[in-house]
Amino acid sequence: FRNSYTAGRDVFIVKIDPRRDRDQQIVYSTFVGGSGNDEPTGIGLDDAGFVYVCGFTNSDNFPLAGNAFQGRPGGREDGFVLKLDPRVGGDAGLVYSTYFGGEAADRATALVVRNGRIYITGYTNSNAETFPIAGNARRRDPAGDWDAFAAIFDPNGGAASETLLYSTRVGGSRTDAALALAVDAAGNLLIAGYTASADFPITQRANPVEFRGATDAFLTRINPASTDLTFSTLLGGSDTDVAYGITIDRMGAVFLAGHSGSSDFPTTSGAPQMGAAGRGDAFVARFFLDRGSEVSALNWSTLLGGEAGDVAYAIDLAENGDVWIAGYTLSDRFPVRGDAPQRA
Repeated sequence: FRNSYTAGRDVFIVKIDPRRDRDQQIVYSTFVGGSGNDEPTGIGLDDAGFVYVCGFTNSDNFPLAGNAFQGRPGGREDGFVLKLDPRVGGDAGLVYSTYFGGEAADRATALVVRNGRIYITGYTNSNAETFPIAGNARRRDPAGDWDAFAAIFDPNGGAASETLLYSTRVGGSRTDAALALAVDAAGNLLIAGYTASADFPITQRANPVEFRGATDAFLTRINPASTDLTFSTLLGGSDTDVAYGITIDRMGAVFLAGHSGSSDFPTTSGAPQMGAAGRGDAFVARFFLDRGSEVSALNWSTLLGGEAGDVAYAIDLAENGDVWIAGYTLSDRFPVRGDAPQRA
C-alpha cells in the first residue's frame, strides 16, 4: 500500500513465512499512516486473505478508503479501523479505512473479525453529541470521565453511514477502559479491561458484585440486539487489577488474563498459585457465564509470578484445552518449568 515512512509513528503490517529461505521470509510489508502518530492495537485475518487493523491516531490525514464511516478526525485523537488486501499494491490495497471518534480522545484497543464484520472495543472521553452511537446501544450519554465502548462495522455495508452497525458506551461514574475483546458463537461481544467506578454496571448473577480496589478488572457480555447487558462482573482485590487478554473455549467458558497488584486477589482452591508472590502478579481466570445464579460465575482463578512485577497481556487456548499466556516479568524467581530454553 505504501513503501515509505510518512511521519511520527506509522503503522506497519508485515507477513512472514518462516518456512521459506531466510531472504524470502518477508512476504509482504507496508506502512500505513499520516503526518501524526498512528498506533495499532489489534489485528485480525479472514479466510479470504484480508487483514484488519484497529488503533488510534492523531493524524489529520490518516489514509481513508471505501465508504469510510467517518471521513475526518473528530478530536485530538481518534480510533481507526482498516481493511487491507496484501495481494494488491497501491491505493487499491486499502479496501476500507475510517476514523472513529468524537471531539475529545478515543482509542480502539482490540479487534475481532467474524463473517466479514469488524468488532472493536476501546475507551472514549468524547461527549454524547460527537461520539458515534448506533443500533440498540445500551448507553448513549457519557457515564464518567472515560467510558468503555464496543462497536461493529461492516465494510461492505453500502453507504458510509451504513458501515457502522452498532456502537455503545459501557461504564460508571469514573474511568472505565476496555482493553480486550472476544466474540462468542452467538455474536455477543465480550469485553474486558479495568474500571475505577464503584457503580460500574453489573448483572445480578455476577459474583463478586462489589467494587473492591483502586481499579477492578471487569468482564462484560453485550448482545447487540438488546439494550441490556446479558452478563457483567468485576474481578479484583483491594488494590489495582486489570484484564488485558480474553478468549473463549468451545464450550463457551471465558478466560481472562491480566495483572493484579492486590494481595487479596480472589483465587480458587487448588490453583497453582493461590497467593501473591511479589509486587504484583499475572493472573488467569475462567468464568462460566450461563450457569444458574446459585453458582459463582468465577470457576477457576490463579496468580502467576515471582518476587517482583509480572503482567500477562495475551491469552490463547490449545486444542487440548491448555491455556497459554504471554507477558513480561521483572522477577528473578518467576516460575520456570519444563524444558525451558531460558531459565534465568
